[in-house]
Amino acid sequence: MKYLKQFSIPIAGLDTGTHQYEFDIDRKFFEDFGETEIQKCAVKVMLELLKQEDMILLQFNYKGTVELICDRCLDPFDMDISGDENVVLKFGKNAGRKKTEEEFIPFDQQELDIRQYLYDFISLNIPFRKVHPDDENGNSLCDRETIEMINKLSNTKNTDPRWDQLKDIQIN
Repeated sequence: MKYLKQFSIPIAGLDTGTHQYEFDIDRKFFEDFGETEIQKCAVKVMLELLKQEDMILLQFNYKGTVELICDRCLDPFDMDISGDENVVLKFGKNAGRKKTEEEFIPFDQQELDIRQYLYDFISLNIPFRKVHPDDENGNSLCDRETIEMINKLSNTKNTDPRWDQLKDIQIN
């Protein structure tokens, strides 16, 4: 719980102007979110918070690696991620209502919890299909034995002879 407290930024007494924060994201961060594809993680996050009278601008810059399980050979591999994201928080009565690029928060909000933003930014960097990257020669870095077994099994044809007879039927 103490680990997660660092992601709650007190904004009630924060002076207007720019404030900088730095966070190190690891596997412990993702444990609070339950089921995730990320096995291990080492991501450095730089946050620049610009507080104004009527709004807060959050500028996230992150870079690091996440360990994923390859969809093809089921071995773990490290994938580099990086990105720059901006979030605009406006103070107002429409707290909780979201527009496409901005959110509204109440004037009396004491803290700003950025965990969900960080989780979303990192998770959205993970591709739908997770496979080992190719080496500099264009060869797959997947486990060779597993790939050979997949190729061997996919080349065998075990068809049901009843279905084979249906292929011979001609439709006019």
